Amino acid sequence: MLPVIEGSLSSGIVISSSGMKGSDIRGQNYARADGQVVRPQLVLVDDPQTTESAWSPSQSQRREAILAGDVLGMAGPGKKIAGLMACTVIRPGDMADNILDRDKHPEWQGERTKMIYSFPDANAEKLWAKYAEIRADSLRNDGDGSQATEFYRSNRDVMDAGSQCCMAATVQRG
Repeated sequence: MLPVIEGSLSSGIVISSSGMKGSDIRGQNYARADGQVVRPQLVLVDDPQTTESAWSPSQSQRREAILAGDVLGMAGPGKKIAGLMACTVIRPGDMADNILDRDKHPEWQGERTKMIYSFPDANAEKLWAKYAEIRADSLRNDGDGSQATEFYRSNRDVMDAGSQCCMAATVQRG
């Protein structure tokens, strides 16, 4: 719990974490020092599926049900909760793929983005090959790859020229 500071917007905020097992998240609450019992108002979900569960239709369905019931129900009966989820589609029809489908789950404002929009310019290919060689040599010889990191730092502008990367997030509004 954050400290109670009069006038602060974050005064007394409670932060907790748990796994996705129904018994871990159902009925979560916190009794503050003033006696007020509070329930979650925001949930952050980080990659709620495993490779194994992504390949199992029944596990994917179960995780979707846990999200819809237990996770989004954490605020309590009749209460709304906001949710953010970072997820990775592992295969078509997995839990993440279904959640990102706005026809199947309009309650989630899912957005699909690429991890890499463009690769570095052709001028960088030889430098990336040299980086890989330095890194592999280091790791083969019980090193930590730091020489490769230094090589990258020294050549970063050329190695990154033309590349564009992005991360994806899913938002549930309630």
